[in-house]
Amino acid sequence: MEVHHHPDLHHKKKNFKEYFLEFLMIFLAVTLGFFAENVREHFDDGEREEAYAQTLYEDLKVDTTLLNAGISEKKFVIPKIDTFRMLVHTKAIDELPAGTWTYFGRFGTRKVNVSLQDATLKQLLSSGDLRLLQKHNVAYAIAQYDQAVQDMRDAFPFLDLIYSDLVKARNKIFDAYYIDEIMCFQRLLNNGHIVICR
Repeated sequence: MEVHHHPDLHHKKKNFKEYFLEFLMIFLAVTLGFFAENVREHFDDGEREEAYAQTLYEDLKVDTTLLNAGISEKKFVIPKIDTFRMLVHTKAIDELPAGTWTYFGRFGTRKVNVSLQDATLKQLLSSGDLRLLQKHNVAYAIAQYDQAVQDMRDAFPFLDLIYSDLVKARNKIFDAYYIDEIMCFQRLLNNGHIVICR
């Protein structure tokens, strides 16, 4: 068996100045690395904040269009329901053509469905990235918007139950065959404006 001899290395003793210099170099390297990592993370957070802001803005544009369409439809429908209520209380059933009753009667069961874009909002909240937003009032407004969306979604199941009962009652009063012919739920985009079938 071969024996390897390690050279006998004699290091000269370091003085305090050399130890301090080594400590200072290591301390500076670690500190600069820490600062560099913070700067890099700050830039990454800024880029993520900007990306979230852009996609959230696009989602809100779509939501605003859908909600405005729903509001426009409601503004059209509500006076028709009022007219129907007035006719029921002031006219006998044989005083007006049957088509009048069917036309105005259909509006009571008009349902506006709005499907909101919430993928970005969910990701922003579930990942904890709401902290990335520099302006606290923006973060607060986003949290309020999320609560409003949740409140609206919580109401949908109850509205669906009521709607089902309304349709059953409507179909007992009016012949569903004629209602189907005159119901139109399509929205057409016309020069950036939503046109509701009447």
